[in-house]
Amino acid sequence: MRKSIAYIVIIDLAFILVASLSSSVFGWMHDVVYYGLCAALIAVAAAFASREDENFRLTLLPKRPMQAIALFAPSMLLIIGISFVVSSLLALLGKSDAVDVSGALVPHIIRHALLPAVLEEMIFRYIPIRLLAGRSRRAAIIVSSVMFALVHMSLFRIPYALVAGVIFAYMTVMTGSI
Repeated sequence: MRKSIAYIVIIDLAFILVASLSSSVFGWMHDVVYYGLCAALIAVAAAFASREDENFRLTLLPKRPMQAIALFAPSMLLIIGISFVVSSLLALLGKSDAVDVSGALVPHIIRHALLPAVLEEMIFRYIPIRLLAGRSRRAAIIVSSVMFALVHMSLFRIPYALVAGVIFAYMTVMTGSI
């Protein structure tokens, strides 16, 4: 299990490096560098994870869809509530974490919601849970959640990301689906 945790930490540090490298370029080149390097990182990590002992399988679609919906709905309400509280606190402190969404809405949804969500699910849920859940589901949830929170690197984002990470990792382990 230590080997798997070390591997997960290396993947997450590589993700931070990718994010740092991509922040040095602007415009569409940022997206090419960021998403391209993330895709390469996921491919390498998934290849390694597939060679590990596979006591726990993850699928794209849940085996029990009703259970997934029953977990998803209240979880999203909790996460939206936490997001509202954090955003309100930031506003009171005169800080803003808002993304500029001027212009066409669809590209912003793809760039700031869809693609990051897919990448984060692969890096922070699929890989750690696949490597650890066969040995310890609790460890898989904890490691996945803590790494997800730490990569957000902001005093205001870490608590929110930790709660969201626990919820998402728990849902992944319970449904067997990302």
